[in-house]
Amino acid sequence: MATAQTTIVAEPTKRVYVDDNDVRMTLNWIRRMPHDGYLGEVSYGSISRKPIQVFDAQTNQTDQSKTWQFQAQDGSFLLKMKVAGDQNTVTFLELKKGTFPLVTVYARFP
Repeated sequence: MATAQTTIVAEPTKRVYVDDNDVRMTLNWIRRMPHDGYLGEVSYGSISRKPIQVFDAQTNQTDQSKTWQFQAQDGSFLLKMKVAGDQNTVTFLELKKGTFPLVTVYARFP
């Protein structure tokens, strides 16, 4: 009898990052959603525990980075979040709606 294989998908990012000015960003992933999406919260600067979701992850085969659609659950912003293959660098880019800092953050905490 054949057994089903389960693919385990890691959370999109590590939990804590800092930008070039040592401003802390936390990404707390709360629940996995269908089609490998996630619900979570982001805190960064004046943004505190803003409910977010990521979806539509696209993997770059060259460097194994993933680019996700990143949006506020209330629809106040929509942009892309590029996560390095080792998850040590996250870059926010291509703001399509609203305001969210287009920054790069780095994992410097365990």
